Amino acid sequence: MNNKTARFLDRNFSVLIYLFALVCLFYTLFTARNNGLLPMPESGTDQLGMLRAARDMYLGKLPDAGYMYSPIYTAWLFILIVLSHGNLVIMRTLQALLCALIPVIIYRLTRRLRLGRGTAQLAALFYCFYGPALLVALDFLRAAPLALCFVSMIYLLITAYTERSAAKYGIAGIVAGICILGRENFIPIVFAPLLLLYFKDIRQHLKIVFPIYYFAGVLVIVLPLMFYNLVQ
Repeated sequence: MNNKTARFLDRNFSVLIYLFALVCLFYTLFTARNNGLLPMPESGTDQLGMLRAARDMYLGKLPDAGYMYSPIYTAWLFILIVLSHGNLVIMRTLQALLCALIPVIIYRLTRRLRLGRGTAQLAALFYCFYGPALLVALDFLRAAPLALCFVSMIYLLITAYTERSAAKYGIAGIVAGICILGRENFIPIVFAPLLLLYFKDIRQHLKIVFPIYYFAGVLVIVLPLMFYNLVQ
């Protein structure tokens, strides 16, 4: 590879890896559909339960209090139904457009961790060849969109720390709140960054306003659902 090609790759890697991830996802979708895979989810599956709840939202009926599936992912399915009018292939395609961002964030996160450009590029590229991740991204499961939210939360937290940006701490909190609504097991993970305050080298780079912004962002997302369940 000559220097000119290498510079072009380095400058445009985020766009190139996104397009490559899309190609991998679309090829997987095309192949699966041609082989009779990825049909309408079967009765009794979580996928069908969430699709029905999203369809009910499309028809004007909100989920009851105590709805057992991920509320944020159900809302995402509702958006997909609105955009696609319920066409399953279009819904999977739209989700692929979202999930193709995962290797982009992996690349940027690895760069932010200062592990080297080559390491970051390989990490993003290897993800694109992980078959289960491709299939999950095309199914009506929260795992892939939630993975995108999680790596984005880590990226935003590290960016906020290095840039000392209160606003980015707030955005990281919003994404962390989405992770909680995606899966409640993320509650301790969202609070885990507080453990880093034990280290003096980290504390000296923080202002008291930073964790306030972070947890305010979490509450902005989580409290409306809590109040909705309380009212219901």
